[in-house]
Amino acid sequence: MMIGALVFGPVADKFGRKKVILICTVIFSIFTFTSGFADTPTSFGIQRFIAGLGLGGVMPNLIAIITEYAPKKLRSTLVAIMFVDML
Repeated sequence: MMIGALVFGPVADKFGRKKVILICTVIFSIFTFTSGFADTPTSFGIQRFIAGLGLGGVMPNLIAIITEYAPKKLRSTLVAIMFVDML
């Protein structure tokens, strides 16, 4: 997830946060689904690693969008709710 956050954070600044959130969600969903069909522990680990990249790319971009659109009084509360909801 850390690598995904470091890679997809700057990518979102260049191409737009909503597009990167959508791409990362698709990456996470596809590789989480396909990990159920893994034949070997190695392929399972690779698929889960790539799924973690996608999830790591979603988190910082969602925080940035919530921070941008939330009213100043509710900003920290909404970010905290988002973190609780992600778990």
